[in-house]
Amino acid sequence: MKKTHSIDNIVFPITPPKIISIFENKLKEKYDNASLYQDILKYANDDKSSSGFKFVGLANWLMSKNKEFFNYYSGSKSHIRRSARIENKRQRIQKCIDNLVDWNFLLISEKVQAQKNDTKTPLYVLTAEGEIIFRIIEAKFSINENEKKQAIHLILNLLISIREQNDSIILLFITEFFNELLQTNKIDKIIKHFTDRILRFEINSASDFLSHLLGIKYLINWFVVDEKTSFKILWNLKEEQRRIFLYHLKNEIEYYYQENYLNYIGRDYDLSSNNSKPYLKRLSIPLVTHTNKGDLIYSGGIPSLYWEKKRIEYIKSYSKVVVPSYCDKCNSQRAFIIQIDDYLKEVIAVYNPHPSMLVGGLCMECNYWLSSFVIRLPWGAVAWE
Repeated sequence: MKKTHSIDNIVFPITPPKIISIFENKLKEKYDNASLYQDILKYANDDKSSSGFKFVGLANWLMSKNKEFFNYYSGSKSHIRRSARIENKRQRIQKCIDNLVDWNFLLISEKVQAQKNDTKTPLYVLTAEGEIIFRIIEAKFSINENEKKQAIHLILNLLISIREQNDSIILLFITEFFNELLQTNKIDKIIKHFTDRILRFEINSASDFLSHLLGIKYLINWFVVDEKTSFKILWNLKEEQRRIFLYHLKNEIEYYYQENYLNYIGRDYDLSSNNSKPYLKRLSIPLVTHTNKGDLIYSGGIPSLYWEKKRIEYIKSYSKVVVPSYCDKCNSQRAFIIQIDDYLKEVIAVYNPHPSMLVGGLCMECNYWLSSFVIRLPWGAVAWE
């Protein structure tokens, strides 16, 4: 007779924490790892001029500076020796350090001789990404406006230093954009964008975090932050710079349709009809076809050869995007052209109350009006969703 496995014998995988957990302070709960992460980053930032810090130095500092630990070892527990306090909290502190290393906000620079035994102990240093995330923490939680502004200014300086090593037009746009927001006292928009939007997406490493910050991933994100400023920076670029920048946007938008067309038009269709080709009426796109076996194939949800050919045809039209759709008049998959600045305005409009969620243009074959879903940014379709 086979032995029945009890639930105690089942090993459940441990889900690693998300970077957003650094910002989720839980002051009224027993454990506040967000504040612990923040204090570790603060200690690392204050210590960054040295060759690195050891666990013991950090732990001693935390016993006095971390509010949770300080309060826990007050009153009736105030007699507990510092070494015992550190030992009691060692596993939790080390786990937070390990997570910061895994995210690449901290780096083990080397291993050195421990003071009390023959083992080697790691020296931790703050990475450039670690300093940026720490400055965002400062900007978010500081109650002093000058400190907030100083934190964003330091982030800008780090981005400028990166730009000095790389003359990317995207980096130029981002640094000019940040500087404009800083000068016009709109730094809260930067903070809100990261903590309420970007960091809630699936960001699990410093490199992924940095690619979102620099606009390497989802460059369009920054146009939603502040429409007036983003368009001002765009149109102030030199002609060649602007053409390159628009080409980045063009690629991002068109690649999005290539990757997500099938996912979106598969929504809200009605299969109750006897028609063998159900339609998503809002977009007028045929969704499925029936095989002889009765299976459903989402052939209508794959961008067509027509769209692929038009993309190639307009590949040098830097200021325009080719959007796939279905034309009722042509009774076939078609596409339409839209200026990138008009498209961006439609994306921004999605974050207004009760947006249409669609973008439209004239069929490239018959001039019939077509529409398609507007690009959905990774942290949600609409602000009120």
